[in-house]
Amino acid sequence: MAKAKANKVKVERFTASDFLDSEIAVEESLKAAMEDPNPDVFLRALSEAAKVRGIASMAERSGLGRESLYKTLAPCSKPRYETICKLVDALGLKMTIVRPSQGVQERNGIMANQGCTPQSFLKDAKSLYQIATTSESLSHDPVQICFFWGRSIELGLKAFLMSKGVSPSVLKRKFGHNLTKLLREAQARGLSSLVGNTAMDVASVPLLSLDYASKRYEYRESGGTYFIPDEALVSRFIRRLLRGIEFHLTAQT
Repeated sequence: MAKAKANKVKVERFTASDFLDSEIAVEESLKAAMEDPNPDVFLRALSEAAKVRGIASMAERSGLGRESLYKTLAPCSKPRYETICKLVDALGLKMTIVRPSQGVQERNGIMANQGCTPQSFLKDAKSLYQIATTSESLSHDPVQICFFWGRSIELGLKAFLMSKGVSPSVLKRKFGHNLTKLLREAQARGLSSLVGNTAMDVASVPLLSLDYASKRYEYRESGGTYFIPDEALVSRFIRRLLRGIEFHLTAQT
């Protein structure tokens, strides 16, 4: 297999709220956190989102006092479900329950369940890649860019596999966030004929997966060393991946 180029970088302490510079970034951060079985991960993501909106504003919108809000968002706190709902609502979002299936189509062909469908996953993958390429706050943080690359690839590959009949529950249980396993499964189901990436492009995915699958990009180690894939190779892979999957899903409708 061809070896992808990589750079070593050392990073400083990470503050997620510094990079939640758009509504999409806040939404995707909370979505990713909800997939983690540890409830503290979602609470931490909620806390970072609240910092972006401003504690005073969040307290007013949620109806909670500032002191109560600080206690609620403190590490290892055990907030009530009612309180969580108030905070999510204050962010202009809502929590929904969806079946672990490919979704239900309405008669007009629009997906009624936007939670777990190939189309919704692809839409989110494209949004995340756009954040990685256009956000000014990310331009000097290669580790955070790698997180958005990885998330975009993960959702893109899962969109393709769902279109091939793999259920979201199987994707979560069998593959998790492992980009290498997802890519191999997608290739076995015919992805290569749609995407047409070179061996060098594809080789950048396992390198990216090393720190992405272990969530080191999200919970970075101060002073830690990371291997950063070549930007041109990863970007070319993602563009071709998302374009090929979009063509594939359109052809299925």
